[in-house]
Amino acid sequence: MPPKKNSKSTAGGHFSGITRAGPGTVDIGSMVPQHSIAGTSVQMPSDLGHDGQVVRSTEARSLTTAVSSGVQQTQASGKSNNPSSHAINIGNYCHFCCDHIQRPYCHECVDCGGIMCQQSVPRGSGCIYYGTVDTTKDFRCPICARTAANKDAPLPYAVLGYWIRKKVKMAWPMAIVSLSLESLKDDYLASTVRCEVEYHYRDNRENLFVKELHMRAGAHVTQSRKLAEGVSFMKRNVEAGFPPNTFVIVDTHSDEYSGMLQHTGGHTGGTNTTITEIVTAYLGEEFLKGTANASLAASSDETVVTTKAGKEPWCKLTPNARGAEEC
Repeated sequence: MPPKKNSKSTAGGHFSGITRAGPGTVDIGSMVPQHSIAGTSVQMPSDLGHDGQVVRSTEARSLTTAVSSGVQQTQASGKSNNPSSHAINIGNYCHFCCDHIQRPYCHECVDCGGIMCQQSVPRGSGCIYYGTVDTTKDFRCPICARTAANKDAPLPYAVLGYWIRKKVKMAWPMAIVSLSLESLKDDYLASTVRCEVEYHYRDNRENLFVKELHMRAGAHVTQSRKLAEGVSFMKRNVEAGFPPNTFVIVDTHSDEYSGMLQHTGGHTGGTNTTITEIVTAYLGEEFLKGTANASLAASSDETVVTTKAGKEPWCKLTPNARGAEEC
């Protein structure tokens, strides 16, 4: 039987992967990039001004996430600020199978901070069989339990099956703006992305902002006004210590010689310009300022996270690693 050929994925299929946030450096084609930006300085773009207030997320606080209360966050340096009273819930998901979990049907590894789900009823869903974990002892995930001298020892609980963990699923605040040429008469890409992310954020809808804008002659001012809610979304989440990730999708024609993008007209009589000019005109100064504030807040975060055993967790969950990616 001949080997199967690798199928080509669509642009929408590539983009749909951004809802799966993972640790380390990740390809934007499949996950949210988590490039380490510790120690770097992100400057506010000069054309956006500096009147926006940015809250430095350096105080010790608990992320409302899949990480349990055993993961400690401490302030590395700098002055602390009071976070916004707006509560942010970025979801609770198993670090192995990525299914949604509810306490007490999950356990946190004291060594790496990994979360593993357990069946809530016998023969139900879950990586660990119902009632096999001794809650009077420290829990160690299958990876940490089989290290060093214990690499061949049996697990102290029954595991039904799990994937080797590669990523942490979260519902970190995300803003998505789709720009499409109105004459295309087809919002397939924007609709595909919206359906995908709304499904992922179905339990945390308040953490998602999605808006579709249409490009046509003289429409950039009225279209940019549709992002007023997005401006508030940016400010609210930055103040709460969860700087949103921002993604801008542009669906239009490009000039085969110059590479510039069409923003008015149809098959004939269209006008082209650079992507920078299009984004600046349609997103507006206030929304772009919000993305700059989010980027600055994330890069300024110096929160230190440790596990119950005082070790470094297996993945980074701080705003510095998770927030304010722009694409």
